[in-house]
Amino acid sequence: MNNAIPVQNVYYLFLYAWNKFQEGKSLNLNLEESPDIPNLFSNILTNSVKRLIKRGLHKDYRTITKELKYIKGKINFPLSIKNNFEKSGKIVCELDELSIDCIPNKIIKRTLQYLLTNKEIESKTKQNIKPILKYLDDCNPTESVSSYFGQLRLTNNNYYYKFALNLCSLINKIQLPTNDKGTFLFKDVLEDETIMSDIFETFLRNFYTIEQNQYEVSRDKLKWDISSQGGDIGLVPVNITDITLRSSNKTIVIDAKYYKDPLVLYRGKKKIRQEHLRQITSYLDNLEKRGGPDSTAEGMLIYPEVKHQQKLHETYTWKKHKVSIHSIDLNQPWQKIHRDLFGLVGLM
Repeated sequence: MNNAIPVQNVYYLFLYAWNKFQEGKSLNLNLEESPDIPNLFSNILTNSVKRLIKRGLHKDYRTITKELKYIKGKINFPLSIKNNFEKSGKIVCELDELSIDCIPNKIIKRTLQYLLTNKEIESKTKQNIKPILKYLDDCNPTESVSSYFGQLRLTNNNYYYKFALNLCSLINKIQLPTNDKGTFLFKDVLEDETIMSDIFETFLRNFYTIEQNQYEVSRDKLKWDISSQGGDIGLVPVNITDITLRSSNKTIVIDAKYYKDPLVLYRGKKKIRQEHLRQITSYLDNLEKRGGPDSTAEGMLIYPEVKHQQKLHETYTWKKHKVSIHSIDLNQPWQKIHRDLFGLVGLM
């Protein structure tokens, strides 16, 4: 993949993917101060947590145990007896109190602690992190970030943490431990096809959802033309489109593909990947049965452009469907990316 994607474009890519474009832009970051992606995400997280602190850190009830001269909450009889309450005059009680020592804050604090030990984070960024940690003194994470994410439950009360938690999740996924105990480096997230495939797909879907109103944007669940002859039909996977655009007279099915090598060599010549063509044509074949604009739907494969392979803007006809393959240059100014994505689906 081309590593020269501007930091601002990477930022916008993730904002759309997380459906937090307006919130992210409102942080008013000076993106030029972030020389690379690790420092970019660290600076974004720092600014996002500052906003959480200003709004008020989320608190959850937790059970604490106290020895009191009066009864409050629930009496812990075994401990009270063990501590000889008749002689001491004190009862051991279990109380529920609001505390910032809760899962969302533990994820944030642990992530910030990791960033302080990351060798790629600039000292200026680390200096900005240290004052924030003081607001989290009463939060005591003892487990890993991934462990806490397994326990995380977002509700209406803490949903305003979503953006910061997305950042923490990403930072956790791309951190690599070094040979020096307790220190970390970042792997290149743009080279990670597993992470970026999901980001690229969701970016495209949310971009078209947010930026235009000519098409309705959805994901279609398509039924396989298959029936059980004694086999477990539940084992058959669901066939879901990445992005379906619909207007009153037109349907476009888009399959987003994030690959370092969109084309593959076959007998010495570059070819479109067979499995990608089969996938997009299977969607079109399925949609034919629905009638209306779906019966002549267009299929489109979209890749990020890579510098070591040719630009892709190829159009074909399959049965009665238009099928096109395109690559998007993510290195150009964002306004041009916006224009190109509009142009692919016939928007001006």
